[in-house]
Amino acid sequence: MNNEPWYGVKLVFRHNNLEVEVSGASVYEERIILVKATDEDEAISIAEKEAESYAADVGGCEYLKFASCFHTYEEKIIHLSEVFSVMRESSLSPADYLDKYYDTGSERVR
Repeated sequence: MNNEPWYGVKLVFRHNNLEVEVSGASVYEERIILVKATDEDEAISIAEKEAESYAADVGGCEYLKFASCFHTYEEKIIHLSEVFSVMRESSLSPADYLDKYYDTGSERVR
């Protein structure tokens, strides 16, 4: 396992027991975990097992069966190592892109 590459796997959850400011809204969580595996399929399999355990431990949380995998080419994970990346095409302006995907005003992050 020491020579296996690292993968960043993003998993998506819905929290059914958290208070929401908008009536009828749900709270969704994206988690990115690091996994050592022989390939992307194994990394996703390992991450999905962890996701089911995480959801059960948290309580009121469900894993939405969505995993996105990124093979990090870092030979050694250190400070400032890239652990996940996603690229998408969009015709939105930079400000509109950020508003649509990352700064909607409903995030529970700083």
